[in-house]
Amino acid sequence: MIEKYGVDNFFRDYEWQTEERERKIRVSGDTWFQMFPSTSKFEKEVVKSLTEEFELNNCFHVDSEKLQKEIAYIDSEGRKKRVVVDFYCPDKKVVIECYGDYWHCNPKIYPSDYYHKMKKKTASEIWDIDSEREFVILEQLGIQPFIVWENDWNKSKEIVLRRLKKILL
Repeated sequence: MIEKYGVDNFFRDYEWQTEERERKIRVSGDTWFQMFPSTSKFEKEVVKSLTEEFELNNCFHVDSEKLQKEIAYIDSEGRKKRVVVDFYCPDKKVVIECYGDYWHCNPKIYPSDYYHKMKKKTASEIWDIDSEREFVILEQLGIQPFIVWENDWNKSKEIVLRRLKKILL
């Protein structure tokens, strides 16, 4: 690795990773990747389609590592809380969440007892966490959550965009 990359272990070398990412951006010219480096390819595609398809003023994409944009609220016990979301349009009071089939255990694909080794939870537990979060977004914040599943997007992007158009315009 030292000969090829100049570091003994680039998995631990954040500075090298940053330099390599910037080099890839210069080579590819992909400014979208530069803006949101820690989001999934699926999420980037959805957000890019949203911004190209609709003229959305005052909306933002949230990248939890880079932009740290979040929606703050006070819970029922008076504690300060926050919710980091994928895409938020305050004018329309809509949050768009991009749920990857694997990470959110799409119920059309995974049974409720499926054990997610990375999250160390069953699909049912993951769905409960997602439902609780969606409840907070709707009930505590008064914002309508709209979930885009990766499988739905890949199979029928046009239908998803039509549904989003009804909500956003």
